[in-house]
Amino acid sequence: MSGGRTFLQEAGKPRRPRPSALRAEQSCSAAEAVRDLFAGLGRPWQGRLKELWRHWDMVAGEEIARIGRPLGYGSKDRSLLLGVDDAMALQELSLQRDDILERSNAFMNETFFLNLKVRLLQDQTDLSTM
Repeated sequence: MSGGRTFLQEAGKPRRPRPSALRAEQSCSAAEAVRDLFAGLGRPWQGRLKELWRHWDMVAGEEIARIGRPLGYGSKDRSLLLGVDDAMALQELSLQRDDILERSNAFMNETFFLNLKVRLLQDQTDLSTM
């Protein structure tokens, strides 16, 4: 062997990267993707979120808005966070997940939310009143 090459490289087979190197590369690319997403959106996405909260009754529809109120946005997994008063409402909104995401993303004019998280309010303030 010459020049520091391994037997596999000399035989024409590419060398596979170590698993730890792959994990580091994947985590960097995931972090870069999130950074690029928000860099591309800039500050305007915050204004659009405020408009979503302000017009929640119209966006969600009367039935959904009556039982579920916006709590915020989970930027790690791009979740729409909703609060409800009781477990029955939590179940109802969980069942209507796709419809709620579709309406919210339509208002945002893009696929902004990928997930819906519904929680019991328990004395938290919802954002539709702000």
